[in-house]
Amino acid sequence: MSVKTLKTYQEQAVQELLMKSKLLLTKNIDKKTIIFQSPTGSGKTFMMSNYIRELINEMSDNDLCFLRISIGK
Repeated sequence: MSVKTLKTYQEQAVQELLMKSKLLLTKNIDKKTIIFQSPTGSGKTFMMSNYIRELINEMSDNDLCFLRISIGK
């Protein structure tokens, strides 16, 4: 089984999302919501799995909750 790696644009999106997430999580506000949108076929699921793994590793001292919503027909 081959190991998949992020494409350059995917890596950039994940890194930007990580940076913005860490910034938001340090702010003293009640509602901390991040919405990630990307075009069909861009690898959203793969990017989000990498994002979640990296965020958990980088912020292991924090309690985090992830909610995935997919709007279908």
